[in-house]
Amino acid sequence: MNQAIVKKFSVSTFANLIVLLVSFFSTLVFPKVLNIEDYSYWQIYVFYTGFVTIAGFGWVEGIYLKNGGKRYDSLDRGIYSFQTYGLLLFVTILFALIGSVSYFLIQDRKLASVILLVCVEGIIFNLRVYPLQLMQATDRIKEFSIAIVIGRGAFCILSLLMILIGRSDLYLFIVCDLVGCICCSLYSFWTCREKLLGAPCRLLQGVSESKDNIRIGFSLMAANMVGVAITGVIKYAIQTHWSVIEFGKVSLTITCTNLFLKFTAAVGTVLFPMLCNFTSEKLKEIYDSLNLLLEVSIGVLLVFYYPANLLLSLYLPQYSESLVYMGYLLPICLFETKVSLLLNTCYKAMRKERMLMVINLIILGVSCVLAGLSAFVFSNIDLAIDSILIVLGLRSFILENLLCRKYLHLNKKFVGCLSILIAGVFVLTNGVLGGWLGTVLYAGFALLIAAVHFSKIKAFLVRSFAKPHL
Repeated sequence: MNQAIVKKFSVSTFANLIVLLVSFFSTLVFPKVLNIEDYSYWQIYVFYTGFVTIAGFGWVEGIYLKNGGKRYDSLDRGIYSFQTYGLLLFVTILFALIGSVSYFLIQDRKLASVILLVCVEGIIFNLRVYPLQLMQATDRIKEFSIAIVIGRGAFCILSLLMILIGRSDLYLFIVCDLVGCICCSLYSFWTCREKLLGAPCRLLQGVSESKDNIRIGFSLMAANMVGVAITGVIKYAIQTHWSVIEFGKVSLTITCTNLFLKFTAAVGTVLFPMLCNFTSEKLKEIYDSLNLLLEVSIGVLLVFYYPANLLLSLYLPQYSESLVYMGYLLPICLFETKVSLLLNTCYKAMRKERMLMVINLIILGVSCVLAGLSAFVFSNIDLAIDSILIVLGLRSFILENLLCRKYLHLNKKFVGCLSILIAGVFVLTNGVLGGWLGTVLYAGFALLIAAVHFSKIKAFLVRSFAKPHL
C-alpha cells in the first residue's frame, strides 16, 4: 500500500479515535450526571442537530462533489470566498426565522429552549462544515483531522470542567458543544483563509456558482438527510407517542450501538478523494475485498456484546431495561458501517447520488409505515425498536445489490446475504435466547465465518500492505 495513503489513514484514524473517545465520554458520563429527563432533552438536541445541514439545500455538498480529487491550490479565491459570505448570510436568516417561530409555538418551555439552541448550532455547523468538506474533497486530510480533534477536544474538556466544578447542567453541556463547534470553525477557516476569506468575486458570478453548487449537491444532501430520517421518524414516533423520557432511554441504546460508526468514518474520509480517480475495475476490486473484511470483522466484534451490556447495566442501573434492546439493535453497526464507509462512498465517487437519494426515499417510506404501525396501531415499543434494524438492514441490502449488479457488474451470488445472516444469528442468540449461552453460541458462529473466509482476507491484507517493487 502506498505510504502516503497509509499516512492519511493513520492521521484520520487518530482523529476519529479522539472523536470516539469523546463519544464514549458523552455516552457514558452524561446519563450518569444528568437526571433522566435532562438526558432525554440532550438526546433531543443531538437528534435535531442531525438535520441542520438541510438548511444549506446541498450548497456545501455540491462544493464537495465538484472538488472531489482536485488540488486545493487550483481553487479560485474569489468564488470560494463568495460562498463563505453567501452561506453565512443565508443560514443566519433562515435559522433566525425558524428559531423565532419555534420558540413561540412550542408549549414545552424546556423543549423550546433546546430547539432555539439547535438553531444556533445550525448556523455554526453549516458554516463549519464548508471548509471541512473542502479539505476532505481536496485531500487535505491532516488539516481536516486537526480541526475535528480541536472541536471535539474543546467540547470534552469544557464538559469535564463543568462536571468537576459541580455544574452538570443540560444547557451548559449544549453551550460546551457550541463552543467546540466554534473552535473547529475558527481553525478550519484560518487554515483555508487564503481561499475562503478573501475578496469575493462579482455578484452575478458568485450567485451563478452558488446555484450550480446547490443543483449538484441537492441530491446528496437529500440522500443524507433522508438517511438520517429513516431512523428519525421511528425515534420521533417514540417521542410523541410515548414520552421524552422513553425517547431518551431508547436513544441511549442507539447511541451505544453507533459508537463504532464514529471510528469507521476515518476510512471513509480518506477513501472518497482516492476513489474519485479510480477506474470501475479498481473500484470493483476494492469494494469486494473491503466488504468481506468489514462483514467478518464486525461479526467477530459483536461477540463482546453481552459482557459490555452487563457492565453498562451495572454502571447505569436506571437504564438497564432499555439496554436489553441492544440485543436487537447492535447489528445496525454492521449495516450502517457498510453504508457509510463503502456504499455511500462508492455511489458518491461514481456520481450516483441521485440513485442514493431514491433508494433512501423508498426506505424512508417503509420506515414511516413501520413507525405508524408500531406506535399508533399496535402501540408496541418493541416493534418500533425492531423496525430500526429492519429498515437499516433493508437499505444496506438494496444499496449493495444495486451497486454490485448494476454499476460494478460483480458476478456474485447471494449479495448482502452474509450481513443478513450475521444479524439474524446475533438477534436469535443474544436478543431472543440471551445470557452466556447465547454469547457462546454466537461466538462459535463468528469463529466459523472467520475461519471460512480467513484465506481471502489474509490475501487481501498481504496485497494491501506489501511494499511496491522498485
